[in-house]
Amino acid sequence: MKKFLVLFAAALMMAACGKDEIIPDPVPNDTTQDPVVVDQIVNIIHENIGQEEFKCRFEKADSCVAYWIMEAEPGTQEQFLPMFGFSCIEDAVQAWGIKCVGDTAYTWKELAPATDYVVYVVATTATGRYMVTDTLRTASRGGHGESVITVSVDNITATSARTIAMPNEETALFKDLVITCEYFNEIGADSVRSLIMNDYYEHYSSDVWIWESLDPSTDYYFCAMGKNIDGVWGQMATTSFSTPASK
Repeated sequence: MKKFLVLFAAALMMAACGKDEIIPDPVPNDTTQDPVVVDQIVNIIHENIGQEEFKCRFEKADSCVAYWIMEAEPGTQEQFLPMFGFSCIEDAVQAWGIKCVGDTAYTWKELAPATDYVVYVVATTATGRYMVTDTLRTASRGGHGESVITVSVDNITATSARTIAMPNEETALFKDLVITCEYFNEIGADSVRSLIMNDYYEHYSSDVWIWESLDPSTDYYFCAMGKNIDGVWGQMATTSFSTPASK
């Protein structure tokens, strides 16, 4: 099934965004928290908060030697600390975050609308290590009207096809799947709707995906459903396609 291996990797990669920018210099391990220093060591300024991205600007104090930045949904990273041998979230931010040595700005993308995110900053001085956090919420998406998804399929081969799902402006989120016509008819449309609504993967602005490992000479449906900002699901959109025989 589409993206079935991504679930675990996504939890890690969300925190590891920008890892190639990390400079693995040694840093002090003293985590003494001085409230006065913490408030001033790095200031976090929100900029351009959108539906699927937000930008923050970071201004450091003169005493700050370096700092690491990371975002994550609240409470999602703590479960991975023991797995990677970290004793605290500060260790994880330094390992997975982006290292900065001066004032900078960074935009996090591919986020979920109407969702809380914590911005973590771990800063070091000549004598200690300090953590600053801030929480913001991405903008809501969708309207109160009916969610409508437009679906199409192209680039069909014996074992693959590209699907395209485009939501209207009323759609807050949508989900989609490819299913054989045989199985669709076996379980019925209501069960297919249930499969879509309970699928893990959510999409927002669009979903363009190449499905691999399809069977040759097989009839398929590409199906999608979305819901509006009130959580009301719209009608299921479907389109059929057939893979040719393998050569």
